[in-house]
Amino acid sequence: MMWDVFISHASEDKDKLVRPLAKQLKEIYKVNVWYDEFTLEYGDSLLDSIERGLQNSRFGVVIFSPNFLKKVWTDHEFKSLKTKEMLLNKKVIIPVWYDVNKDEIAKYSLTLADKVALTVDNNFNINEIAIKIIKIIRPDIYYNISRMQIYGKLLKSSNKVWLSIDEMKNIPKPPIRHENISTFIKSRLKLVYNAIKDVDGRSYKEYEEDFRRNTNIDREIIITELITAAYVDYINLKKFTSDEKLYIYIITVALGEVENLEIPLDENVIDECAKVTKEYLKGVDDANITMEFKFK
Repeated sequence: MMWDVFISHASEDKDKLVRPLAKQLKEIYKVNVWYDEFTLEYGDSLLDSIERGLQNSRFGVVIFSPNFLKKVWTDHEFKSLKTKEMLLNKKVIIPVWYDVNKDEIAKYSLTLADKVALTVDNNFNINEIAIKIIKIIRPDIYYNISRMQIYGKLLKSSNKVWLSIDEMKNIPKPPIRHENISTFIKSRLKLVYNAIKDVDGRSYKEYEEDFRRNTNIDREIIITELITAAYVDYINLKKFTSDEKLYIYIITVALGEVENLEIPLDENVIDECAKVTKEYLKGVDDANITMEFKFK
C-alpha cells in the first residue's frame, strides 16, 4: 500500500498538533496518511510498520519540536527520510518547525536549517497548515480547494434575485460536469429521489443528469438530503393532499425562503414548513464538507 504522506513526530506533540493535523488531512481532505493511530493495529510490529510506512510514503511531514529533537527514535525516522530523499534525488521531507527556531534546528542538522520550513507557533490554524501541506503532496486536491474558496468568495459577493418559473425555464441548463458518480453518491441520490418522485416530476434518469450538472456534488448531495429530510418530516406531521405536498416541496427546495413566493397554503403551514427547512439547513455553510468524488 502507498501513502501520500508519513507523519514523523514526538508523542508529546500528538494532542495539540499532530492528531488534529492527521485528522484534517485524512478525514476532511481524504489524503492517504501514515499516522500510527490510524495505521497500527493490535499485534502489529511497531518497527516493521514504521519501516513500511517510511518506504511506501511519497512524502514525509516531520514535526520538529523541542520534544522531537531530544528523542532517538524520531531521529531514526528523520534520517530514513533523508536517505530516501538522497536516493530518489527529489523532495521528500516537508519540515514543520513547531515552537523551535533556526538556531535550534541548525544544532540538530545544518542541512535541515537550510530548508524552507512551515513555521508553527502555539496560535496555529490546523486547516491552514493542512492546506499548505496538501499544496505540496496533493496538488490535485489543492486545486479543488482553491476553486471552492474562489466560488465561496463569489457567492458572498453576489446578489440574491427572485425569478418566476417562466424566467427560470429560459435559463440555459449548465453542462453536465460529472460523467459518472460513485456508487456511494448514487445510492444516496436514489433514496432521495424515491422520497420526492411523486412531487418532483422528473424521471430518475433526468434527476441524476441534472444532479451531475452541479460543480460540487459532495456538498450538493448533503444539502439535497437535508432538504428531503425536511420535506419528509413535515408531510408526516399530518395528512396532506397531493397538491399540498407539491407546495411543501417547493418551500423546502426554496430553502425555506418564502417571502416572495405565492403559495396557496395556510400561513401557519408555510411558516412551520419554512422553519423546519431552515432548522435542517442551519450551519451547513460552516460545515467541513469533503469533496469525495473529485479527491479520488
